[in-house]
Amino acid sequence: MKIVRNSQLGHGDRIFIKVISFLTAIILLAASIPYHMKTVWASQESAKAIYLDGQDGDDTQDGITLETAVKSFQKAQSLVEKGGTIYVSGTVTVTKETQWSLSSGISFQRADGFTAPIVEVKTGGKLTLNYAFIKEADMKLADADSYAITEAKKKEESTELKESADSETEKVLEETQDSAAAEKAEEENAKEKEVQTSEKIPAKDIVIPASITIDTAIPLSKIPLTQCSGDGVFSWADGEFVTDAYESTCEVIFSPNDTKTYDYSGVSGWDANEGIVKRSMTVFTTSLNKVKEVSKEDSAVKEEENKAEAAADDESAAKEEVSETTKDQVKDNEETKEEETTQTKETLEKEKVTETEKKTKSDENKQDKIDSAVESISKSIAGLSDVAGSESEVREVVAVTKAYQALSDKQQKKISAENLKKLTAAQESCKSINLTSNEVTVTGDFIPWYVQFRATLNQDTESLSKPNVETVLSAYELKLWNLLTDEEYEIPEGKKVTVFMPAPDEMLFDRFVVVHYLKDGSVEYITPVIKDGILSFETCSFSPFDVAGSKILVGASGDGEPTDTTSLTEKVNETVQNNKSLGASSQSSTSSGGKGYTVIKSSAVATGDNAVFLPYIIGAAAALLIIILLIVLRNKKKK
Repeated sequence: MKIVRNSQLGHGDRIFIKVISFLTAIILLAASIPYHMKTVWASQESAKAIYLDGQDGDDTQDGITLETAVKSFQKAQSLVEKGGTIYVSGTVTVTKETQWSLSSGISFQRADGFTAPIVEVKTGGKLTLNYAFIKEADMKLADADSYAITEAKKKEESTELKESADSETEKVLEETQDSAAAEKAEEENAKEKEVQTSEKIPAKDIVIPASITIDTAIPLSKIPLTQCSGDGVFSWADGEFVTDAYESTCEVIFSPNDTKTYDYSGVSGWDANEGIVKRSMTVFTTSLNKVKEVSKEDSAVKEEENKAEAAADDESAAKEEVSETTKDQVKDNEETKEEETTQTKETLEKEKVTETEKKTKSDENKQDKIDSAVESISKSIAGLSDVAGSESEVREVVAVTKAYQALSDKQQKKISAENLKKLTAAQESCKSINLTSNEVTVTGDFIPWYVQFRATLNQDTESLSKPNVETVLSAYELKLWNLLTDEEYEIPEGKKVTVFMPAPDEMLFDRFVVVHYLKDGSVEYITPVIKDGILSFETCSFSPFDVAGSKILVGASGDGEPTDTTSLTEKVNETVQNNKSLGASSQSSTSSGGKGYTVIKSSAVATGDNAVFLPYIIGAAAALLIIILLIVLRNKKKK
């Protein structure tokens, strides 16, 4: 190959080479400038109708047809649009405590041809609905406690029904005004009755006597019902009826004055259709029973005379039979009674002494037990460390606190002030241990000392809704636990906590987001703050959280200098490999400065945007075009 030295080139050739070099350098420099794009977070389009099949469904499908039904309620609700319907084509099984919250404007019903239960709640499971959008008859429940409705929604249910009914009425009015007017009136009446019934005050019982007596037979309308009492009007059902027998059964009607305020459904004889109370009353007519009364009086007089004669004969016979023997027996009986009374008094005195002794011993035993319990708790407090430095020492403080709380007020007062001061100090020192778990820390000035923060890696990420993020770095299950009652501690309403954890490498991704899976099935996206290698964010509730990153940065590093994309990708892969042990052991591990993060899943977001390659394509095309133009011009000059 012939080598052409610079000295052998003509002046024009040298200028040509310099121009080409200069333009090439400018194009490459422009292409290497960091090109920052706005990240587009892909989202799945919602549909008017979504099918839910708890048996054969799959949450990776779109749910638009029976064949592509989804499996979980949360996935179905995330796909259906407002005003749409979720059709159930396969029984959904609930095995643990679950809460379903159906958003306003979404319908929930059976698919055509599906007749099995919509939901089956197994033993140990519990389904709580935000309102009764599933009838209990459409469920298969393990027991009565496995189904509930949120109280807040019960109160709002009538309002939602009213809004829905009003909306439906407006549609009907547009179609046919005549029939709509009638339907609207019926719906509003039914609605009004339902709302009024739920807000009415239970009415007091009314008084209607069981019977009434009159002298002569007259129309019932002329017999006043003054013995009846109640807030309303009393009247005879048949005012024209005239009694024709001594004893007649007649019907009395009570018409309440105020049925809008008071609920009479609990009053005996209430007729909801007519809005009245009906009860029976017996009417006795004296004039229709004179003969019977005379006959009864004669018979009674004769019977009394016979009884008097018989009594006189018995008394005379009894007096004649009294003898001296009887008198002696009476005397003996009196002496025997005196002896028994004396013995009884002595026995009672002995028993009284015995009871007093038993009570004294019982009191002594109780006092011994009280003193023993106080002494035991005092020793336990004295044995506590001044500052809890480990979880085992926290457990000791909790155990001693439970024992102290189990004492009576009298026993607690016997604990010395010094021991109480030490117990309080030990309790306060537990906060530093309780609020950190697996390198994740939570803060909140309202959190009691006995509440423990628990952070574990979530291995069941597939059961959660698919977040609209590209790369999930770590999946956490965060919760607060009450160590005294051994149950989950809920953050009080209106309060927030701040969560701190080691931050991922800011050099690898263009931004980060915290994905919060709420209990109602929705997903909340939180923008964290990263400072001095610590990632932090605020939340008012705990449940599964993901720490996610958007697209990997290409062509730039943290100091603004161009970065080799090959080495950057290798760095990402190296970080992933170094942290795989974190997910396997469910414990935090440290690598690359203590930032223990594992890439759980990564999915490309198909946005149709290829702008990341645009600078290079434009640069290469421009360079090629300039070179061709210069060569052409150069050849023309030579000619």
